[in-house]
Amino acid sequence: MDVVLEVFDTFLFDRLYAAVLPASPAIAAYHGLQNTKFSPNATLSSARESGTAAAYNYQPASQYFSFEPSDLAYMSQWTRDNMWRQALSLYLITWIFGLVIYFACATLSYVFIFDKNTFKHPKYLKNQIRMEIKQTLVALPVMAVVTVPFFVAEVRSHSKMYDSTADGPGLWYNILQFP
Repeated sequence: MDVVLEVFDTFLFDRLYAAVLPASPAIAAYHGLQNTKFSPNATLSSARESGTAAAYNYQPASQYFSFEPSDLAYMSQWTRDNMWRQALSLYLITWIFGLVIYFACATLSYVFIFDKNTFKHPKYLKNQIRMEIKQTLVALPVMAVVTVPFFVAEVRSHSKMYDSTADGPGLWYNILQFP
């Protein structure tokens, strides 16, 4: 999930968080960001005193795949390594991805697999498909809430997932995790 989060941060969430929760002018000045909409009253010393000026340093999520962040990554009060930002971003990703997968699979299943003669059965409810869709739309946000803590733990390095065998305890670990 850390790679997925980095992709979404780079192409969507940096822009969103910079617009919704803009950083203070001192932080923008510290990172040397030009053409920002901040007032010129802040100073670099005030950013250093608050301890937020250098709070975020970019580290790629994977050694094989990464995107260099734009200036927008530094223009939000919530930096990329903020746990609340990660949780909210992962929640949105999980919820929207769940909706896309559900509607794609349900549509394909309805078109190619579903027996249309079921509509003629006496116990078939008039609005059954609509009720099932409604139930899914209610359940998916709840499932995303339950799933997100595990994703946040993985993104914050509280897991035993490694980019390569050399990073982990050894080849035996890769083999034994499957059973």
